[in-house]
Amino acid sequence: MNQVLKKRRSQRIKNMSQMVSLVNFWENNYKVELEDGVNEGGRTIDPIEWTGEKEEPVNITDEEIESLKDSDGEIRYEKVFEWLLPRFGEDNNETLFDWQAARMRNYMRKKEVEDGWKPKYYQGDDTIQPNHVARFYGSLLAKMLTGSRSINQMFCTREIFNAVPPIQESMPKNALEDMTSCLHYSDDWDVMGDEDWDEVYDDPKVIAPPHTARHRVKHGILEDCYIQYCVNPSRWITTDESRIAGWYHSCMTIGPDPKPIRTGATLHTVCITQGPLSSYKLYARVYGGKDDQDMNVHHKHTVKRAKMVSLYDFMLESFKHKGHCVVMDSAYMSDAMAQIGRNHWGINMVGTCQSDRTGAGKLGKADVKAKEVVIGSHESLMYQHNTKPLLYTVWGDNNFVKTLSNFHSPVVVRGGMKRKKRNRSTKRRDREFTDVDCPIQQKDYCETYHLIDKGNGAEAKYDLSTESHLHGWSPKLAARYFNMNINNAYKIHCYLFKKHHPTKVVMPLKECIHNLTHSLLQRGDTMRKRGGGAPPKATKDITTSSSVDGRKIRSDSVRQPFTSPTATVTVIGLTG
Repeated sequence: MNQVLKKRRSQRIKNMSQMVSLVNFWENNYKVELEDGVNEGGRTIDPIEWTGEKEEPVNITDEEIESLKDSDGEIRYEKVFEWLLPRFGEDNNETLFDWQAARMRNYMRKKEVEDGWKPKYYQGDDTIQPNHVARFYGSLLAKMLTGSRSINQMFCTREIFNAVPPIQESMPKNALEDMTSCLHYSDDWDVMGDEDWDEVYDDPKVIAPPHTARHRVKHGILEDCYIQYCVNPSRWITTDESRIAGWYHSCMTIGPDPKPIRTGATLHTVCITQGPLSSYKLYARVYGGKDDQDMNVHHKHTVKRAKMVSLYDFMLESFKHKGHCVVMDSAYMSDAMAQIGRNHWGINMVGTCQSDRTGAGKLGKADVKAKEVVIGSHESLMYQHNTKPLLYTVWGDNNFVKTLSNFHSPVVVRGGMKRKKRNRSTKRRDREFTDVDCPIQQKDYCETYHLIDKGNGAEAKYDLSTESHLHGWSPKLAARYFNMNINNAYKIHCYLFKKHHPTKVVMPLKECIHNLTHSLLQRGDTMRKRGGGAPPKATKDITTSSSVDGRKIRSDSVRQPFTSPTATVTVIGLTG
């Protein structure tokens, strides 16, 4: 027992010595001074050599390519999209639609048993099928394309500006309402009473693996299966974070204690930022705030709970020891991250950095206060450690920009960037760009990081929206991943299309989404047991407020047309 305690104590002392070096190592740094006309100084830092994949960007066989073509031999986007969707099961033979249909069937049965809920469409032998789930996703896409209307509006029979005929033709209104009420992605409940699961539910139970973080129980399996490395990423990759839509009003933040997430969930992504697959998402993971069980531990390379280091340990697992260059912002970067990234993960890192996350920040603040560099001068201050491959720079752009790198040398690129300078007296920016000097690590950051924002912007145009308030957070997250797959599939589609059809023009993304929507809405056998009826008229009688177009309204219906008791309508005729 004493030997065990001594071993633990020695390990703690070793870790503490490592931590001291992480925090106070800038005491042995020096400021890099460049002579007039000299662009380099200090000690040369060699980046970790790139040993990644040199093959085709997309891992796909000839048989799979043939399966993506239509009858005319042309690669179709909707086929690429479904090829890229996650698969489940030991042999990956279960599609997303198969897997989710089973979860929705189980949850529908649970609501019937526990809550006495009665579905409107799925009665008797009718159950949710995989093709029904595909049509459900198609209805979400159609809803997004037509302005995110409500279910009542989409199935309207009297107003052409509300109705969505493709959805009306695909399924009855009752079926869409039933599936919307049964959005569920994990069988995380127990059977009431003494019944066995197999006696109540037709589909086997699927639950998250043991020790799964509390906030990932419902979506963890789905999240992990979306991460499919069917591409060979280039050397430069970028990480980013974004707030998940709908987090504030979800049960994750307003539920009973202990709340899994108190400050809101953020989605952390890794994407390719160079080459033909630029902005392709390689990895996505939800970070659950300060109560995230996966991060609320001491990382093996730190003493304190450096949660961003633990998060990056998950995010960059498949990119370690290959010489990747990872670009990040100040939410992640610190001197601890830079050292661990290079020494333990074999990753080159560069990014903006907050002053309090590096000891050299204090030195930079002192020199800025002494007016050694001012805003708008585009001059640089560089601080390099004597022995460690770390370089901290302060660049006087339209504001002070602070960056940290573990693989750049102290080099200033003359005229390396184009910027609109700000007039110091009028505080207005120039209309024309000017070539300005900048550190080389700042140049690499600016030429790379904005590409992930372009990818996020392309996805944001086609965000899906769900209408469920029963499970407000997990369905929105699942819709976000589905939306992410739209952009990923388009990147692969463009690359394969240009390679196999060099003389043809790639279809725009919006047209591809239209085809995908029609493909999903027409999957399998018809769901309608009777016709959908005639669509609303393209014209409307506006001479009276009591006019009713389309289908007649029953006299006992609760939705009667509005008739003002005092309004009078005067029709003014035109005389020749």
